[in-house]
Amino acid sequence: MFVAWEDSRDGLSDIYGAWSDDGGLFFGPDFRLDLGDGPGTADSFSPQVDLDATGTAYVAWHDARNGPGRDIYINWTSNGGVSWAGEAVRVDSDNPGFNDSILPDVAVACGVGHIAWQDDRNGGYDIYYQRTIGGAFQDEERAINGGGRGEANSVDAVLDSWGPCETASDATLALAWRDHRADGQGQGYNDIY
Repeated sequence: MFVAWEDSRDGLSDIYGAWSDDGGLFFGPDFRLDLGDGPGTADSFSPQVDLDATGTAYVAWHDARNGPGRDIYINWTSNGGVSWAGEAVRVDSDNPGFNDSILPDVAVACGVGHIAWQDDRNGGYDIYYQRTIGGAFQDEERAINGGGRGEANSVDAVLDSWGPCETASDATLALAWRDHRADGQGQGYNDIY
């Protein structure tokens, strides 16, 4: 069992994690995962964790180390937590710290990490997706909700998509999110896609 959390012991929030080999009765020493900036120098929030039977685990979070807009970062292990990446890796590829890439979700299957997040680079939130093996990205990230949803509709309401949630097993990945695209009158109605 592995857990991750936000921890402000050094100032601003960092991401920490710890393992338990006995189902959560006792945990080993905690350790910092959002490496690459100084402890407590930039806020890191909303860690999400998944692991699979191969001993591969990924942690994803949004991070303010590059400026006022947040970016998505990951750290991972492929050997059951014996070692982790020496530095967290940025997932989103728009201008660092400029737009908000937030609230990631992660799913792991067969050693592959699947990361989804909401991203406002188009003026409103779209759902973006990326997959990784050992921190190496396998494809170019892409908006999976049709993209361009950030453009305003005729009543100046932003066509947002947010709240991604995913699960993976073997060769199947399922991803769902809330979507505002059918609310042409801006009434606050959402659909699930």
